[in-house]
Amino acid sequence: MGGGSTAGAEHQIAFFLRELTSAEPGRRAAAVKGLGRLGQRLGERLGRRDEHTEAAVRAARDTEAVVRAGAADALGRLGGDGSDTVIVELMGDPDPSVRRRASLAAERLGLTGPAVTEAFRRLLEDDDWHLRLNALLALGSRGETAEPAVLVRLLGDPGPYLWGPARSALYASLRKKPVLELLLHTARHGHGLARVRALDLLPRQHIRGLRDTFLDGLHDECPAVRRAIVGYLAGDLSHGPADTLLSPLGLSGAVDTLFSALRRSGAVESLLPVLRPSATADALLSALGTETDSDVAARLLDVLGRWGDVRAVPAAVRWLDHPRAGTTAVEALADIGTPTAVRWIRAAAVSGPGPDLGPGLGRPDVRKAAATALGGLAAPDATETLLPLLHDPDERVRAGALQGLGRLGEHGLPRPERRAAADALLAHLTTDEPNLWHTRNALSEYPETLPAVRRLITHPSDEVRATVLALLDEDDDGDVALFLSHLDDPSEPVRHEALRGIGRYVDGYGELPDTPPGTPHDSDLLDVMTALSQPPSSQQIRYTARLILDELKET
Repeated sequence: MGGGSTAGAEHQIAFFLRELTSAEPGRRAAAVKGLGRLGQRLGERLGRRDEHTEAAVRAARDTEAVVRAGAADALGRLGGDGSDTVIVELMGDPDPSVRRRASLAAERLGLTGPAVTEAFRRLLEDDDWHLRLNALLALGSRGETAEPAVLVRLLGDPGPYLWGPARSALYASLRKKPVLELLLHTARHGHGLARVRALDLLPRQHIRGLRDTFLDGLHDECPAVRRAIVGYLAGDLSHGPADTLLSPLGLSGAVDTLFSALRRSGAVESLLPVLRPSATADALLSALGTETDSDVAARLLDVLGRWGDVRAVPAAVRWLDHPRAGTTAVEALADIGTPTAVRWIRAAAVSGPGPDLGPGLGRPDVRKAAATALGGLAAPDATETLLPLLHDPDERVRAGALQGLGRLGEHGLPRPERRAAADALLAHLTTDEPNLWHTRNALSEYPETLPAVRRLITHPSDEVRATVLALLDEDDDGDVALFLSHLDDPSEPVRHEALRGIGRYVDGYGELPDTPPGTPHDSDLLDVMTALSQPPSSQQIRYTARLILDELKET
């Protein structure tokens, strides 16, 4: 450094030192920070580093927090005699901005020793999450660990930056009996997220012994706890003596089938819980009756629905109107499947907008779920209910009707109903482009429509032609010829579906199809596939062509 530069630096430092006596706290703070930055670079060269550190130490006693924070920053850059003790003191400052700067200074200087470690341990309890995180990371970098009780408290921290490392530290110590006992205590008596995450950490064999705790936890004040408890209880149906006797014989599945049939047949619904009692189901049902959180209610409905508990029907009907739990309520009613449940699902499906809103308040997501469920249940009059929904103004409702009709196609429908559904789907193929994917999936369950589908291969819509190709049969020579003839189609979606059709043929036969003379690709189809797997073909065309080539190499 030249003499002029040195003189300029000395002039700046002299200015900072004078500013430290200013009456304005902001000027004093700027001065001590500037002293730290400049002194860090030039202090040793000028032989005045100790003087700069002493000035920063004096600033650390300032009555204004902004100045003390600046002093902490400066000491972290300057170091020097006495700086360690002052930085540790500032880590306990009443102002969080000062504590934060001091903790960063201790890290920058790599301070160690019992006083430093203890200061970081105190910061684990700080109200400022940045400081809690700084402390946790600082202790880890020094080979220290926080006390298990502190780590358990950090499990309840809402920020992932803190509870994640705390969880990892506790997991590494799970074999230690005091840590395990602390987690068990937190799982039984803890609060909020700490209780949930303690449960997640416990080994399975300890979870099984907490059933009574779980039953109490269904009424915990924290929704996250209630939601987690329902998840744990979902695997503990604990039916009565009949299931206890039949499970070891592998016959519990037969009992499930029997009760499912009883529900759907319209057996006296009030008797079903009596025939197959469950204390766990009783507890979940009681919790559902008082639940106010939609996410917890949705989880309760999901479990009770999968268990087929007919007593959950009234609660599911109440939650149909909720924007976050309505679709789950539909699914629960479908799982229960009693005639009463089916009637409510049908009512929700047809509950369109208007002055007299029905169950679900006419919301499209609920109506979509209800329409899909009706098809899956093959409910009486399902076809009659779903066909008008194909003309609903809402795209989502039409999608639900299409999904429902597709599921109906899997069942043995009476011939007139099946014909009506097939005809409606064929008409829909050319009138509802936003739902073509759902229409295609539904038509795939009605193979008798293929002749009519083939006739649409000349339709002016690219998306319709692509859908037609997706529905064609790779085992039919005429359909394979259509795949080949559309590899040069001007529309990329059409070309891609033609290529996928050839891929289905290769999956089934292990070779490329023969190319009839006169077709656009009557030369070597393998060369065509190779060309399509390279630029300038689009990414999706290249990907599909490469899958075909890879399949050919494996055969």
